[in-house]
Amino acid sequence: MFEKSYFSKITKNYRTWIALFVPLVLYIIIFSYLTILRHNAFASNYDLANMDQTIWNTLNGRFFALSTPDGTLSRLSVHADFILVLLSPIYLLWSDVRMLLITQTLFLASGAIPVYLLAQKILKRNFISLAISWLYLLYPGLQWVNFYDFHPVSLSIPLVLSAFYFSYIKKWSWYFLFVVLAVITKEEISLVISMIGVLQFFLYKERKIGVISLLVGLLWFPAMVFWAIPLFGPSGQHWAFDVWFKSPRDQVSQQGFFGSLSLLSAYFSQDALLYYYRILKSLFFLPLLGFPFLLLSFPDLSINLLSSFPEMRSTILHYDSGLIPGLFISLIFGIRKTFFLIKNRLPKLSPVIIKREKLIVCLFLSLALFISIRNGPLPVSPFCWCSVYYVGENEKKFADLLSQIPKTAVIAASREIRPHLSQREHAYNLDDVKVSPDYIALIDQQRYVGNFSPRYYEIDLIQKLKNDPNYQLVTRLGHYYLYKRAKNY
Repeated sequence: MFEKSYFSKITKNYRTWIALFVPLVLYIIIFSYLTILRHNAFASNYDLANMDQTIWNTLNGRFFALSTPDGTLSRLSVHADFILVLLSPIYLLWSDVRMLLITQTLFLASGAIPVYLLAQKILKRNFISLAISWLYLLYPGLQWVNFYDFHPVSLSIPLVLSAFYFSYIKKWSWYFLFVVLAVITKEEISLVISMIGVLQFFLYKERKIGVISLLVGLLWFPAMVFWAIPLFGPSGQHWAFDVWFKSPRDQVSQQGFFGSLSLLSAYFSQDALLYYYRILKSLFFLPLLGFPFLLLSFPDLSINLLSSFPEMRSTILHYDSGLIPGLFISLIFGIRKTFFLIKNRLPKLSPVIIKREKLIVCLFLSLALFISIRNGPLPVSPFCWCSVYYVGENEKKFADLLSQIPKTAVIAASREIRPHLSQREHAYNLDDVKVSPDYIALIDQQRYVGNFSPRYYEIDLIQKLKNDPNYQLVTRLGHYYLYKRAKNY
């Protein structure tokens, strides 16, 4: 009897891990392939170049350095994403920007593991816990974060999920390890940790841990935003304040109390309600039942809603990274509350639901798959930007030509081309460069959003370079141009 029971347990666990890891591996294969394909099609953006160059510089003796319009500065002049330093050894395996795309995919896929473990701990239902981990991999917001270049903040998703899981099971050494790793992905993630601290303090009576977690956010965020980043930046303040938060700041300074009320209205505007709908519909709005755990998403939600930069309320970029852990944690608690409500308010319905549990979950998963296909970046989506996956002969030839440019050369390139040239000390965006580069590589189309509209800055520059004796056209391949500085310049 003991042997049969033991064997059944082993078999059950074996099947569970297969059911968890097979979708995870499929996700890694699919999104590694798609993101590399997008890069090879010259549809990646300059953010990828920034991260690639920072890591490459760090390995080559220029710690955390980056080419900016103001010359070579510390990456800390932009963001406090020190995790790039910890990632730098991956380039010892393969010094290529595609390694970053694969690494990001591995990280994001791994978030399914703490999601499953937390769900299993809270719900005690293996199939439902597996289904939630699959729902995580199907979530369109996660897939768009993965699709849109590489951003260190995306790595916070599995790290925050892991931190919360270890907090829930009271493994504090592991909790603080993941807290530290999460905090160094981007400055505002420390605010998510502070919200975990609030929950620890009030819900779980972990007073000491809660205060420490709260202080992490209350100290790290302002230290980075108001001291470290301004110290290393050329303007003396966090660069995003003028780019993203000028309008909200002006409202408060000009209107005082009424300006503050106006900011609060941003949470209930039509734009905000549409944003809530987009991030919650794929999760069937169940995270709303998981309050107060939904507060974990509040810091990044506030940043996105209060920004005067509308793209931060888009669900097809990377700005949802800080929201996703809170959404899935509150989803799990929301499902638990749903079971509780059914058991206590609809006792006659409870046995029927338990009996048909797997069927009901499969129906929800089918709907989630439909929503994922319809709203995600997969090529099967009816709204797919499929042009960004096309790698033609011109793309292959131009990439080969770029690989022959000496590493010591100073380059200026269109934003889609720079990620192919960023492993060098001096690599600038074409519209930011203030020096005379050795090579100019450009494309006369905007590609990274998939619409291939004309790039008027590049088109004007092409006309100017025709009459510039200091540069000669090396080659033109369709929409791609490469210029080299004349030897007598």
